[in-house]
Amino acid sequence: MHADASVSSVTADELFAACEVAHTCQLVVVDHGAEDCLRYFTEGAGLETPDEIHCLAAVGGSCVQARACVGETLSTTSQCTAGSTCVGDVLARCAGGGLELDTSCAHSGLGFVPATHCISSATAAACAIGTCSPGDPDSCDGTKAVRCSNGVSQALDCAALGETCTLAGTS
Repeated sequence: MHADASVSSVTADELFAACEVAHTCQLVVVDHGAEDCLRYFTEGAGLETPDEIHCLAAVGGSCVQARACVGETLSTTSQCTAGSTCVGDVLARCAGGGLELDTSCAHSGLGFVPATHCISSATAAACAIGTCSPGDPDSCDGTKAVRCSNGVSQALDCAALGETCTLAGTS
């Protein structure tokens, strides 16, 4: 949940329905269990935005529609190549068996910083905020934890999860 989003804008029934759909459909953006989804949201640190909760609650169990709520599509293709690639700001991943999972990097589920872009490095592609060099240390940028992984910098908004950014071994 974004820090300015109101928990009261989502009913308990909507939250329960949304968490069940997200878990049942195995959404990557909300890849935690239904119990964690409910716990985080009731603690004021929901992993989905209220708009995503409303959308997920309204889909009636349709995984295609649920994926659209969080910026994902799953398709069958013979063009699926191993690994991840960028198609504009969409992260395309081969899920095996000719299935391709596309994720819009504009979505910010799981507390990831919104409006990230799909960025490719020499070894990977990911929704990220920039590139980095292997071995770059983890850092805090205000409330955001920044980590270099496979040549791309990914940021997690700790405040969106009700936490602060503190590096291990520091006070």
